[in-house]
Amino acid sequence: MKGQITLELIQETKYSVPSRRWWKDIIQQSLSVLKEHNKISLTIIFISPIKSYNLNRSWRKKNKTGLILSFPGEQREFSSINPLKFIGDIFLCPQLIEKEARKQSISSRALYKKLVVHGLLHLYGYSHHSNKEWKKMRKMEDKILNNIK
Repeated sequence: MKGQITLELIQETKYSVPSRRWWKDIIQQSLSVLKEHNKISLTIIFISPIKSYNLNRSWRKKNKTGLILSFPGEQREFSSINPLKFIGDIFLCPQLIEKEARKQSISSRALYKKLVVHGLLHLYGYSHHSNKEWKKMRKMEDKILNNIK
């Protein structure tokens, strides 16, 4: 059984982003590879470069903007009363993503797809603090991206 997704999209910028359906489809396919069968809740927030910089500085102690930031949700037990698993928030900066996509000569959708998969993996505990962790995360990222239609 596939898990169900409750997805909240919050648009804090004037930049156009893919539709809710597109995001849910990418996330659903990613969760299938991750073998997630719970009902999950996720928020994607589209932010300005200034907010990206401020979040990066506040939470990661880095004085720079980022294309993406991920913040895992609370880990708690699930029951029949509350079967929804909140996995966290993903912050994306459309202005920087569009610029980076042009720089890489790829579509902004291709970069959004790669970034949301990357962000999901962080929400599921993957990291890239060491070379070993980076290789593990990259392997799973490639597996998911290769399975997305």
